[in-house]
Amino acid sequence: MCDGLAREVEAIPDIERALDALEAHDVPFCVASNGPMRKMQVTLGRTGLWERCEGRLFSTHDVGIAKPDPGLFLHAAHTMGVSPANCTVVEDSVSGALAASRAGMRCFGYIADTPPERLTQHGAIPFDDMTTLPALLDL
Repeated sequence: MCDGLAREVEAIPDIERALDALEAHDVPFCVASNGPMRKMQVTLGRTGLWERCEGRLFSTHDVGIAKPDPGLFLHAAHTMGVSPANCTVVEDSVSGALAASRAGMRCFGYIADTPPERLTQHGAIPFDDMTTLPALLDL
């Protein structure tokens, strides 16, 4: 699985610009994934994002709680020292949008493969361009 993924995965367009804006405004961020850490190493490593996220990666396989349960997001928020009410989740999956809602976190639903209405039914605010994320976050 990881070999094929490493050959095919591409970064979301303009994600680096969005992360640059977060870093410029000292906004802490992390990755909380239902995938195993090895998969994150492959995908983030292949896209050049591993170093930017290293030390701020949370996997269901390590925490033992999978989305749509809010526990993964709550664990990440606690570890990062941020209250859930002050967290914003960027998600592209229905289970992630539901987990954010259950955790009491604001959610922006990145429109990739999931139809926007499936994300909005769980309270996610849809968007389809990472260059707009800083403005959505009032940065």
